[in-house]
Amino acid sequence: MASGSRRRIGVLGAGASGMAAAWSLSRFPERYEVHVIEPGEEAGGVACSLRRSLGGGGENEVGVSINYGVQGGNSKAHQNTIEMLRLFGMDASPAELAVSFGKGEHNWKNYERKPLQTRLKGETARFGVVIKWIARLEFITIFLSIDFVLRLCLFSDAFRHRMVYPLVALFFGTGNQTPKVSAAVIARVFRDPSLALFEYDPEYLLSQAPKTIAFPELRELYSRMRQQAEATGGCTFHMRTQASRVRRTAHGVLVSLEAAPSTWRAGSDQTSGDRTPATTTGEGWELALDEVIFACPANVALKILAEDASLAERWVLGSVEYFHDLTVTHTDHEYMQRHAEVDERAMYYIKTYDEKPECCEMGTSQRCRRLATKATGSTRQSSSIEMIRTFGQSTRWTRRRSWTSRGGLHSLTRSNISDG
Repeated sequence: MASGSRRRIGVLGAGASGMAAAWSLSRFPERYEVHVIEPGEEAGGVACSLRRSLGGGGENEVGVSINYGVQGGNSKAHQNTIEMLRLFGMDASPAELAVSFGKGEHNWKNYERKPLQTRLKGETARFGVVIKWIARLEFITIFLSIDFVLRLCLFSDAFRHRMVYPLVALFFGTGNQTPKVSAAVIARVFRDPSLALFEYDPEYLLSQAPKTIAFPELRELYSRMRQQAEATGGCTFHMRTQASRVRRTAHGVLVSLEAAPSTWRAGSDQTSGDRTPATTTGEGWELALDEVIFACPANVALKILAEDASLAERWVLGSVEYFHDLTVTHTDHEYMQRHAEVDERAMYYIKTYDEKPECCEMGTSQRCRRLATKATGSTRQSSSIEMIRTFGQSTRWTRRRSWTSRGGLHSLTRSNISDG
């Protein structure tokens, strides 16, 4: 179904992967006619940003931009992202990772020795040996959960639930499902030269000052990518539009389109709700394409394919499990002081539960945000914290809320449970 000499390519989803595909193809408008189908109003998916006011009023109003989906990473694992930022005139900021997990006797930090680390220093040293063997036996350990391997190696509940799982949950975003993560994957984020997120320390578990990066406003990055892709004349974005069905035909692929629900948000698979006007072009709400790139969640792709999905597609796409999450904004600095060891250095926080050691609240802090002050034309520093709270519910991963406190903007994820 090529248009002249150009192949018609559909990209379902304008998240990070979808935008990478669309932007790459748009560089060759003489070869490809690209159509991006996106249910949201903006590109970027869960690499999303929002702006919040820190008060002041009138000309003294101060605002801050928060990346509430993805905050940062490291220069090894995110080389492509860093290069794209530079290409669009943006830069990631260097940062040193400082964590404060737990509270009271269960607190541990990578920048000062705490009683928990002293008590578990033998297991911390042994963990370094174990992850080496996990990496060497990757052809086996790829099929074993980290929980199974650590239990097999007789690591204590305290070491697993107070130190290892919270650390991994925070950076992987796996919440209470962390014990099910492949042991080989955990070993890689400690040891793989190109993927390592952590710098293992035999005493502190995490290096005292691992180098990381903080992303600038990601919404702006994907906005610029979209503008450049559209400017080539070879890429069309259909925003507030979703694919309801994809069918293989003798001549290519036929994609049925419909307006996305007005309540749609990144990461959701909602199929109901009020519909808002879509920006589709395509006769009869259908697009005839040569190929389709699925840049959407696996369960969404499987639902769109419906009975047209092959056995292999059903097996692969159907094996992925998702959990819900919800964000709300509120003011509550005292809450954090009650439930975490808050100080001026920590970038990340974790709360663990005595009654449910397998459950945790995850959090990351965006510190030293430069806030423009309109009245003086100067800038001032403020800290912001994003908290992600997870609980032991088999049907829910998280519900999130954000909160503002003295000195910064914060966000917090919580589940269906009353405040403590």
